[in-house]
Amino acid sequence: MPVYAKHFLAAWIFAWVAVFPSLSRAQPPVSHYSRIISLGPSVTETLFALGCGDLVVGVSDYCVYPPEALEKPRVGGLLNPNLERYAALQPDLVIFRGALDKVKDYCLSRNVDVMETEMDSIKGISDTIALLGATLGKENRAKNLIRSMETELAEVRAEVAGLPRPRVFLCVGRTPGGLSSVFTCSKTSFVSQVLNIAGGDNVFADIPTAYPEISKESLMRQAPDIILEMRPAEDLSPSQIERLLREWDALRTLPAVKNKRVYVMTQDYLLVPGPRVGQAARAIARTIHSASAQGE
Repeated sequence: MPVYAKHFLAAWIFAWVAVFPSLSRAQPPVSHYSRIISLGPSVTETLFALGCGDLVVGVSDYCVYPPEALEKPRVGGLLNPNLERYAALQPDLVIFRGALDKVKDYCLSRNVDVMETEMDSIKGISDTIALLGATLGKENRAKNLIRSMETELAEVRAEVAGLPRPRVFLCVGRTPGGLSSVFTCSKTSFVSQVLNIAGGDNVFADIPTAYPEISKESLMRQAPDIILEMRPAEDLSPSQIERLLREWDALRTLPAVKNKRVYVMTQDYLLVPGPRVGQAARAIARTIHSASAQGE
């Protein structure tokens, strides 16, 4: 290209940009969704954290955070979706974790978009935040949210570096009144990953199932130093907590029971794989590394 032609082209581009400055800058994408149903606490928390709470027209029965989510219409749970409520709310997007064939088939038959998310890992949480941000025109906010979450996790990891790593049993559910049907989680779950960041080792990390039921015998063989019983969002009185702790006396020879290192944790974010995962890591770290947990 001749030199004069290059100068002419450069001058033309400069003039075009000057006249139309708004067109010269990358504009954030704008979401074409305006009516969203969220079918999981983690998805709901993420939507509100991204500033998309005004787009949410319905939530599942288990969504309790943030407080604004309690004001949204309820559409049932994963096993008992209220499809009549779906029809009344007229969503243009339904978001859920994992596969939910009944809801998915209902939505697709009515030209309602669906989004399946997977958040049962630290990476899955970050990926879903980024996906929702890109879909709903909140990319910058999503990046900031991911950065904030990763920063808090890194801070917790640094705070526990060099401390003894207790062997921990994570109880994520059991039959009321006893130690039958006790469930835990393996290293594939975000809960186990959070425990690892908090400076503890999951005694059932290597089980292939994400949330297996374990026997008393297998628990005895593992002999954990600490037991964390997760009772998120349960409003337990001191006497109720004491009763739960006493039920573990059936395994009194376990090091955790013998040394009184069984803890009932009730924070509502403990089992929610969402933006508050850093808070969960901090709460677990504080519990397992307290003076009493170390036997001091």
